[in-house]
Amino acid sequence: MSPALWLALFVGINLAVVVALFLGSRAHFARFRAFADALSEGEFRPGPGLGGSGIIGSSVKGRFEGRSVQLDALAPPRGAGSWGSILLRFSVEGPRSQAPFSMTPAEFSDQVGRRLGLVTDVKVGDPRIDQRFIVRGERAPLVDLFGRGLIQPVLEQIFGDEEEFAWLEVDEGWTSGVRKLSGEQLVRVELLGTLALLGQFVEQCESAGP
Repeated sequence: MSPALWLALFVGINLAVVVALFLGSRAHFARFRAFADALSEGEFRPGPGLGGSGIIGSSVKGRFEGRSVQLDALAPPRGAGSWGSILLRFSVEGPRSQAPFSMTPAEFSDQVGRRLGLVTDVKVGDPRIDQRFIVRGERAPLVDLFGRGLIQPVLEQIFGDEEEFAWLEVDEGWTSGVRKLSGEQLVRVELLGTLALLGQFVEQCESAGP
């Protein structure tokens, strides 16, 4: 094949990829924007990209099941299996009296860092949590929270076997979690289900609170 044909093939492939990414982003944007109608007092705010028609940086906020909620579209995830996916931050109001903490699934590098003393986190007294997650926050309130055993079943549902959630955080009266979603998952039932699950987590934290 001549150099000219190789160049034409290279340009054609890259152009096809750009077009596919653009069309995928527009489809994600339309689905995300329509989700505002599923919330009470729903409001959509476009992101800065693609003339205000790109999903990255856009957000939806409103009320769901009696709580204020917000969804923020973050950057696309990296790594294998991430093509066409998007990272969404789900935020649900509450619990107000819980001391701040965060937790992320422990990756292999975290496990190695623990052994070398390079990664420090809080041990909450539950082996399932201590081995599987990196937990940060004040130890005393966390030991008390996890010691009641109320939030562990909900955490199992939130993180699941595939650990689609990248992290979970409770801070300043809000619970937030970042989840990787494919384009097919950007539908009303999936997004409302995730908000409902975080709402259950908030309720259990409030039940276990001081």
